[in-house]
Amino acid sequence: MPPFSRHLLEEITLNKTEALLQVRQDARHGHSSLTEGWIRRICRDNGLQPHQVRAAERQGRELRAKGVPCMCSHCGFGGNGQIEDRERIRIDYAAARREQLATAGMSYDEREQTIQAEIDAGAAFQALPITVKRSTS
Repeated sequence: MPPFSRHLLEEITLNKTEALLQVRQDARHGHSSLTEGWIRRICRDNGLQPHQVRAAERQGRELRAKGVPCMCSHCGFGGNGQIEDRERIRIDYAAARREQLATAGMSYDEREQTIQAEIDAGAAFQALPITVKRSTS
């Protein structure tokens, strides 16, 4: 077998595996749409058989029903959404700071360096400044 054939076979196998994992993950997240047209398209695009697609979807639904923690980046390696939430906070913080710093007249490079330094220092995760009041008694 020529080397390109082995490489091509490995790529086809990888595409099939990725497609089945995506079907299972979609079902696990409750985003399954097992219509006959959808199954035919997935099978045609990835060289799969309908029973393989249905089995992957069933596996995802069963994992969801059992409450097994999902380990994908969307769910945050344990089902709590922590990674996605933290990334959303970073994105929102950076957008707000870009606007503030642009209004202040900073150049693009200065803004991006400042924002990155602030995010690295944890500024994006400080919801409100802490005020300490001391009593005199």
